[in-house]
Amino acid sequence: MGGILIFQKGKAWQREDWNPKQISIFDSMGKAKQSLFQNRYQLFLIHVEDECEEGIKLARCIRGISQYYRTPIIFLAESRKYEQEAFYDIHCYDYLLKPIREDEVIKILYPFLVQFLAKEKEDKLTFHVRRSVFRINLSDIVYMESGNRNVTIHLLEDSLQVPRLKLCSYATRYSDVFVQCHRSILVNRSYIKRINYAKGFIELPECRVEIGRHYMAQLKREFDDENTCVYNETS
Repeated sequence: MGGILIFQKGKAWQREDWNPKQISIFDSMGKAKQSLFQNRYQLFLIHVEDECEEGIKLARCIRGISQYYRTPIIFLAESRKYEQEAFYDIHCYDYLLKPIREDEVIKILYPFLVQFLAKEKEDKLTFHVRRSVFRINLSDIVYMESGNRNVTIHLLEDSLQVPRLKLCSYATRYSDVFVQCHRSILVNRSYIKRINYAKGFIELPECRVEIGRHYMAQLKREFDDENTCVYNETS
């Protein structure tokens, strides 16, 4: 899940030797925006063209999502047309002018890939169920739900029931990954599609989870501001 997202309108620049789990390449703004909510990206590499504003629009969209408020964005630009906006409004990591050699881009990406791979190895949870041991990536957990002295780990296409777990320990230790929306539910921030405050639920891929009334104010403080309007849905 996640890694680096590269956006280039038209024919996207690709390399067959790149691991698709690390790098996602899009030439469609719609597909790129959809992927923002399905994955957790560590870096964005965006091509911007003078005659097409889709790249800069995608960057604005990224900054409007709370989990990407400080994620590095690197622009590869035809000119300095968007440079001031890129640095002062979007707070980009770097703004590079074309032409840029492929080896220069790889040199830029390499430190981020190393960090991502190291973090990916660390971010696993170990669960003991009877005599079996399960190691699950944090990024694969959609939400965790406690009940009947068990915690159910909900993945995209599967689930795992684990006895004698306490949600509170995960809520504290992994607060950058999970947000608590109910006394018995922890939600992975990366999978939140929208929050309906009026009806009291969070929409996740293929399901919805309830918001406890004691957690409503906390969610609003964290997600419902001028930078995260995508979550402020009432219908």
